[in-house]
Amino acid sequence: MLFGYYVDDPERYGVAALDGAGKVLGIEVKPREPKSNYAIVGLYFYPNSVVEIAKSLKPSDRGELEITTVNQTYLNKWTL
Repeated sequence: MLFGYYVDDPERYGVAALDGAGKVLGIEVKPREPKSNYAIVGLYFYPNSVVEIAKSLKPSDRGELEITTVNQTYLNKWTL
């Protein structure tokens, strides 16, 4: 589970794209044209399976393990 907060400048944040019911459809990191104004605030609740997902992560182009990759993994399984 992730949490979002309405902001006036979503292009500065990771943003959750939502459907009409508020279900997360996608995650964008500092998008030029955001699909919503809901910034992801960095508060997450994960099941224990997050440990295995974290172990399987590969460094991003920035050379870092990204929390967005964890969230995208759950989103791809429709469990976010």
